[in-house]
Amino acid sequence: MKRLLTILPIIGLLSLLVSSCSFDPHYYEDKIYVSMAIVPDWSIDKIHQPEPPTGVSSYSFCRETGEVIRTSSNKIDTFKTYLPPHTFDLVVLNQSYDEFGTVEFLDQKSYKDLRVKLIVIDSKTKWYSSKAEVVTVSNFPEWMVCSSKEDLEFTEGGTIYRKREEDTKKTVRDTLINAPMEPMTFQVQMNVHIKGFQNLYSARALTSGWACERYLSTNKTSNQQTSFALEKWGATSQSDTTGVISITFRTLGLPSTFTGKKDDTVLELSCLLADKKTVADFYLPFGDLISIKQEEKIEVVVDIWKTKDGKDIILPNVDLPEGGGGFQAYVEDWIEEIEQTITF
Repeated sequence: MKRLLTILPIIGLLSLLVSSCSFDPHYYEDKIYVSMAIVPDWSIDKIHQPEPPTGVSSYSFCRETGEVIRTSSNKIDTFKTYLPPHTFDLVVLNQSYDEFGTVEFLDQKSYKDLRVKLIVIDSKTKWYSSKAEVVTVSNFPEWMVCSSKEDLEFTEGGTIYRKREEDTKKTVRDTLINAPMEPMTFQVQMNVHIKGFQNLYSARALTSGWACERYLSTNKTSNQQTSFALEKWGATSQSDTTGVISITFRTLGLPSTFTGKKDDTVLELSCLLADKKTVADFYLPFGDLISIKQEEKIEVVVDIWKTKDGKDIILPNVDLPEGGGGFQAYVEDWIEEIEQTITF
């Protein structure tokens, strides 16, 4: 009995130890893994968050083996990743690849070539009377931010971040990685100033010359371009005959080939007039209204006052229907009743 009483506390102690133990990811399949804390910095003032981030992901590219290790977490302030003692390049995103619905990720195994590309759709835009039945456009991207770090050497005791400068190599040893989350998407507000505003019933447009791809390692765009269909404009009357139509949309920024010339970015605007039978088309280049410095801001405001020929944007007078006109932000299938198109 005494022997049993002696054994029972030992069994209880062993049970307590076993129940309190947890799996140590530092040793897995005879491999040593290093625990590393990643601290995303969401406070950068350039970032305009439509809503608080709900998750974060890291993608670690091993230079020695070519392996890519992904870690996802809903802990947006600090989260851990576990990596073998090798040298890595790191990308941190506000979501994981498969959570984005408007972009695809290309060259996912290459840190230098990894990039997002807007998913292209064939939009049936018959209402563009001067264009083909089908126009190739992209969906607007979701809010995206990222951070990248190169040449991170993971050791059993922590990490060594080798930061290369012009003539020196500064070595910093730490056990966490600060990740400043830089914007990858940019808000554009476009305003078109119109005379003869009382004759406007609805407006739709196609804008082209925007970036289609963006690299994650450098947060720079490629030379690939895309277009967007702008279909839901707001309208503000400024007088009996003048007013402004406005729209806000998100882009990946400007392509690497953007030079600031007038024709680099274009708005092709179609206005359905108040008689609901006449369309006025305008070709409005505005690349000279965007500076490359503005592209680095989260919001770009573009005000368009003139046509390509430098003329005011004027809608011709039409016979108003009974009860007057009134702007409509969206009119479905308006092309079916069109009797004439006027191009400016």
